[in-house]
Amino acid sequence: MVAGALLKSSKSSLCLLQCMKALASQSRSFNSQLNDQQLAIQELARTYANDRLKPNASKLDLQGLFPFEQIRQLTNLGLMGACADQEYGGLGLDYLSLAVAVEEISRGCASTGMVVSIHNFLYANLVNERGTPEQKERFLCDFTKGAIGCFALSEPDAGSDVANIKTTARQDGDYWILNGKKSWVTSAVEGAATVVFATFDPALRHKGLACFLVPLDAEGVFR
Repeated sequence: MVAGALLKSSKSSLCLLQCMKALASQSRSFNSQLNDQQLAIQELARTYANDRLKPNASKLDLQGLFPFEQIRQLTNLGLMGACADQEYGGLGLDYLSLAVAVEEISRGCASTGMVVSIHNFLYANLVNERGTPEQKERFLCDFTKGAIGCFALSEPDAGSDVANIKTTARQDGDYWILNGKKSWVTSAVEGAATVVFATFDPALRHKGLACFLVPLDAEGVFR
């Protein structure tokens, strides 16, 4: 947006060059050095992964088991609400701390890492950042204490092509009625609630999408 404003105001190639140089001189680097807090979280997750995840990872995968005990342990460590505000039971960490924790967890057990990643990045963080206070009380507090959140975007005919989502959302008074089918919803069987994307106007394609929080025990939900 800044670049657009600068380019729009440029009246000569010299001015354009000066603007581009000014933009290039701005610091856009990513600091790969972890701070003390991030290093502590990394070490916590690494130790847990080595001691508790690695010894059981192959068993979970070979037998097709959900990592209930591992998720319970990670909840006790605070990592199932790592970035959520402390008032809702989270640790209030930054996203990089969560990223390095998920990296270590996934190194110990990829299946457990997937559950932790989706629960945090695609469910809890979204509710924490965008939810109303009422939504946070209902859809976040319990989810830093053991309830599992999901993310429902993909469909049989729409994976990353979100503009072709067929799940519809229709307002009926104070309620919204969702109708559709979602695919590849990690933890859908074990989860308590999910983020659901639906269209309220297919003609608008991606601009007609809305995001809903849906309890997975709600009437009309089948999994």
